Amino acid sequence: MPTVIRPQPSKVGRSQDRVFRTSKELLTKVSYQDSYLPVLHTSFADLGSSDSPSLGVVHYENGFVHTVLHAFQQDLHLELRPDDVWLAILSQFSFFVKGHGEELRSTFVAHEGQMSLEVDMRPHSLNDVDINLFVERMVDLVKSRLHDPAVASWLLPRFSTTTQTDATVAAMIFMGSMKQYFNYQMRVGCGFPSVTLHGTREDWELIRRSISQLTTLGDFRELRDWVMCLDCALVHMTAGFENPDAEEVKAFWMRAAHAGGQRASGGLVTLSGWLTAFCFWQADGTRTYAYTDEELSREWSLGKNPEEWARLELSGVGFPVIGREKIPAATVHVPVRVVDGFVEEQALIIAGLVGMEIDTIALSSVKPRPGWWLLHKK
Repeated sequence: MPTVIRPQPSKVGRSQDRVFRTSKELLTKVSYQDSYLPVLHTSFADLGSSDSPSLGVVHYENGFVHTVLHAFQQDLHLELRPDDVWLAILSQFSFFVKGHGEELRSTFVAHEGQMSLEVDMRPHSLNDVDINLFVERMVDLVKSRLHDPAVASWLLPRFSTTTQTDATVAAMIFMGSMKQYFNYQMRVGCGFPSVTLHGTREDWELIRRSISQLTTLGDFRELRDWVMCLDCALVHMTAGFENPDAEEVKAFWMRAAHAGGQRASGGLVTLSGWLTAFCFWQADGTRTYAYTDEELSREWSLGKNPEEWARLELSGVGFPVIGREKIPAATVHVPVRVVDGFVEEQALIIAGLVGMEIDTIALSSVKPRPGWWLLHKK
């Protein structure tokens, strides 16, 4: 049950601040240098909507401190939720970690550098992906890599007033706190809503028996390597006849292909996955060039993500990899790499307490406004 305190009840003022009524206008003030980017998703869809025609947000660098300060200075009713106070604390914590990242590293994680974390949101595209779900899953991944996963739990409390937007903003700020130790990737786009294997299981077993005969053609090491990769892929394909709903069967199909993106001029652009078993040879009869582990390790040494350049391994069989940043702000910028099939793109999360929400008719009641944007960086 809310409680109302009346420090000076005899006087009620009206806000004199400029009010923004659309998400795009507000973004221009929050992060002008990024405002030219297309907005893919946002929690500010209510601004300018017919459902809330009087809703507006006054932009301030710190949506908590400035809201309290301006409510005091202009004699406005002030509304606060525990979420507003905690998000203000959490954004400050994020800045503390940024300034003491290496000192705190051993407290949070065991690894050096940045570990790449990926959430697979396929078959959704970047335009229809559920950002709340993506952030929730990413936080779960971060928690699983922390020395003490309970840290994330007490940093992300749920209050009786907590909304989905509050929870997502808190999670995004938490991701920002941990970005010295992790980088974040969202995989969207191509996937298989279903895979239908026609014929009988015996037909597919016949393929395995047939490819085993290839090794009788001579003592060729490359031929043996090829047959080994093909047979491994066929074993996993055929498993779909026995238990098509098994998670490991579904996971196999989602590992058909993986792209390693180009980071700079001259950088490797790679394709891995079991599909490379079907790309062993060129038309002129030469073996398709496959990157060695030493070549891939050079990409890691350049600060690129090891998992992006990792070789797919199934049942002990490695598949070829062939020739792909004085009142502080209360917002964080979190880069997210988006992989759509073979195309890698960059997105940017901007999240935090970005201003003061106000009813533009009464202009006498204010509260901090948390929110987020997901921007497409072309």
